[in-house]
Amino acid sequence: MASGRVTFFNEGKGVGAIAADDGGPDVRFERSRLQGVSTVAAGQRVLFERMQGRNGPEASVVQTL
Repeated sequence: MASGRVTFFNEGKGVGAIAADDGGPDVRFERSRLQGVSTVAAGQRVLFERMQGRNGPEASVVQTL
């Protein structure tokens, strides 16, 4: 799993983005990808699995640290 920090999470829309520690473009994620929690905050450290989505990189699993 890759690690990074949440750059934003829109509570109303249930979508957010992660800046990966290894660089590259931000990775988008949906609330349904969060494991064990229902929300995250900007700046929070996470582990995630990266996959290629229709509009760029997405996270298939997001776990908080």
